Amino acid sequence: MAYFNHAFNKTFLATSIAGADVATSALTTGQFALVSEQGALGSWKSVLAAGAAPLVADLPKGTHGYLVQGSVYTKDTIGNNPGHGGYKESVKSKGINPRYITEMWRSNCSVASNATAKLCLAADCAPCGKTQFMRIDVKGSPALRFLNHNAYAIADSANICCIDGQEYLDAGLVIATMAEMAIGNGLMKSNLKYVAGDPLITPFVGEGDPDGAKTLSAIAAGGVGSGYALGTSLATVATTPSKGTGLTVQITAIAAAVATVGSLVGGTGYTAAVGVTTSASPAGGTGATITTLTSGGAGTPVTTATLVAGGAGYSVGDVLTITGGGGNATVTVATIAATGAIKTVTVLDEGAGYAPADTVTVTQTGGSAGVLTVATVSEGAVEITLTTAAGVVTTEYYSIAQAVGKAASGNYVPSTDPNGTTKVSACVTFKGAYVDTEFGNCSFDTRDHYNAEPVEIIVSSLDETGNPCNDCGVATRTAGTMQQTQGERVIRELIMSERYRQSPYNQGNASSARIREIEMSDELLASVTRSSTYLGYYFKHSVPRFNNPSGVFDNDQYVYKIYVACDNADLITAMNSFFGTLSLWSADNFNPVPFAVAGIDAV
Repeated sequence: MAYFNHAFNKTFLATSIAGADVATSALTTGQFALVSEQGALGSWKSVLAAGAAPLVADLPKGTHGYLVQGSVYTKDTIGNNPGHGGYKESVKSKGINPRYITEMWRSNCSVASNATAKLCLAADCAPCGKTQFMRIDVKGSPALRFLNHNAYAIADSANICCIDGQEYLDAGLVIATMAEMAIGNGLMKSNLKYVAGDPLITPFVGEGDPDGAKTLSAIAAGGVGSGYALGTSLATVATTPSKGTGLTVQITAIAAAVATVGSLVGGTGYTAAVGVTTSASPAGGTGATITTLTSGGAGTPVTTATLVAGGAGYSVGDVLTITGGGGNATVTVATIAATGAIKTVTVLDEGAGYAPADTVTVTQTGGSAGVLTVATVSEGAVEITLTTAAGVVTTEYYSIAQAVGKAASGNYVPSTDPNGTTKVSACVTFKGAYVDTEFGNCSFDTRDHYNAEPVEIIVSSLDETGNPCNDCGVATRTAGTMQQTQGERVIRELIMSERYRQSPYNQGNASSARIREIEMSDELLASVTRSSTYLGYYFKHSVPRFNNPSGVFDNDQYVYKIYVACDNADLITAMNSFFGTLSLWSADNFNPVPFAVAGIDAV
């Protein structure tokens, strides 16, 4: 009988990392650990805390370890039937011999970005009496699924007229008119000036955000505002004279009061005291005080440091130097309060109408005075540039409706001499805007399509014969990027792993929703935010067969995927440390395997 190589994979979803000496039966939902087979702490106890060195005494050389995660299920049996039990049992890997670990790596937190295409016309590109033409091509998986073929549309400027004596049409009006014909003007259908655009193009192409807040200025080390918690899709309100609206952000880190302190470096020359002040490194936090104890009286190291007041503006990992003595005793911030000042944010929706130096306030229940400053803005849908004879350049941004003069306010006034003393050039920006059909958890089916590939947009200028115009009009484009890794993929991989554990997922039947409720599949679905981005950690090892009757040495290979939500910055930091210690564990067993912390493109 011959044996052949096999490959297996298993998926975990981590929400926290257990400290040392935690039994597998005590792991909470999503809690992740490395468990010893026969360590000094006893069998099936966690032996590795995040950020700590491997406890070699609890991982004897040549013994196995296990990657273990607390179950997402709240009940141990289905319908109180002992024959369907074991669902609260922790999720475990195969036994891992550190000498047969082969690879450890992680993916990147990459959010999806829209493809963009931009067409620019110079001041002398649109002479009176000549019609301009623009072509938009749409390519990629979304178009093929929707239409079964790639699509294109041609728009023109035929309905623009010159006044007596005018030589050139305003490039801004020309380019906006073509854009309106291709993708519409964005007005409500009830508006008499509404233009729908080409029906084959509009499902895939949208108007570029006019003057969106592209980046925000760096926030001070201690953060801004107070009472804020980590949060997604938080609206902002403009606090300076600005036409900007619609900017939403995600708070990815806060600075707050110290909740607990961790490791202590005793220093020298201290005397026991109550409420000793501290200074933080890096700078930012203030006001934390410590009660110190020494074992040998005055002039000795600090042996115990107890938090008295948490202060404000601290981050996990800050090092607090205790004043007095030799000025060299320190404690490390272990945890911080759940609310505090905004430290870092990610822009989710750039909104529209912003200018550099505009300020906005983040709105969140309980939070106040979280003022952010716009650093740079994105290019708008219609960008009109005026260049005077003296070389003074002014750039203005308009929506398509404003550029063609159909908006309720802020309309552009075209020049009747756009190639005269003041030159008028213009650009229009399009963005990929395809939105796939999405279903909620109640009707979720693993066979549902979910889109990963962004639509591709190509815009070009044509002459009156339909050929590419090479002497007028500059077209550029930026490819979109795929989200890595999507929650849609994570839930499907978890369901597959659960099926291997004989935990079924019912779908495709009229009663599937009820069966999933009985079988606790709803709890599995609820553990993943399908629209979110996850970072994947990958661990590969082999289980060799030494007694292969075929005479050929072969292996079974196992890959474990541990997913962490990309908005959980603290857990990502802890998991990086966790995998770093796994690398040290393998090295301690004469098998040095590095952890590729920089990440690779694993989607």
